[in-house]
Amino acid sequence: MKETLEGRLKNLIKLFVKDKALLRSAGLFYEDVKYFVLFFLRYPVEYAVYRYSLLAGKPYFGLVMQAWMTIPERAAWMRKAVAAVKGGGPVNILEIGCWAGHSATVWAGALKEFHAGRGRLVCVDPWKSYISLEKHDTSRFMYRQMEAGLKSGDILRLFFHNIRSAGAEELVLTVRAESREALKYLATDSFDIIYVDGDHSYDGVMSDLRLSAPLLKDGGFLCGDDLELQYGQVDKAAIEPVKNLNFATDPAQETGYHPGVTLALWKFFGADVSAYNGFWLMRKTGPAWEKVTLG
Repeated sequence: MKETLEGRLKNLIKLFVKDKALLRSAGLFYEDVKYFVLFFLRYPVEYAVYRYSLLAGKPYFGLVMQAWMTIPERAAWMRKAVAAVKGGGPVNILEIGCWAGHSATVWAGALKEFHAGRGRLVCVDPWKSYISLEKHDTSRFMYRQMEAGLKSGDILRLFFHNIRSAGAEELVLTVRAESREALKYLATDSFDIIYVDGDHSYDGVMSDLRLSAPLLKDGGFLCGDDLELQYGQVDKAAIEPVKNLNFATDPAQETGYHPGVTLALWKFFGADVSAYNGFWLMRKTGPAWEKVTLG
């Protein structure tokens, strides 16, 4: 297989940088520069598409404010999860972490496609500043762009615009609050699917898992996003110090991942989970959990 230019540059960094901590810093710097260049090459066109979408009443999921978030491969598995819900009654979905509404429109579309729009999607997100500039990974350009969207309120306005433009408004109930507060007021055994995609720190993911599990019906799916590596694949000594960072590089796999998601899932379920292109899910069976095979 022909090596890409990006692969050559990364291998060049590894050749001259042997120290793992310095290598990680060099890798983050490389990703930051790459994103910075890509952003400014594409931004004029992307911003024009963004403004046009707002004026024309069309959904926008693109580079501006990182409004895309849900990649197509994972969206396909989310739809399969909705299709797998049985019972014939209304299907209720809880989404924790909504950003610009990309995943919310996927859930709402699947409710219409597979369950004739019978059900409700509850979206929980505070839409407030959360990025700590003291954490070294959050100094990256893309995180600063996201932070600006939160502070200005533009990302929240885009969420409501996208929900309306996608024709999902009648299915969506929006709760603007921290999940650790909002989930306490939701009824137990009331959701068929609960999607955890909010705070990606270990503490945040673990809190969401513990608070949402009782809200799930027996036989329902507890699922989420951003599981690039399972616990059995990562360097065990390296994950603990970075568990509350949003993103890190695993020295064993030499790839980026969300350490808080990986570690929280392992500790909550006590085993690897079923996963498809970063989308993970488990079925609630009484007091236990089982893996799910999606066709």
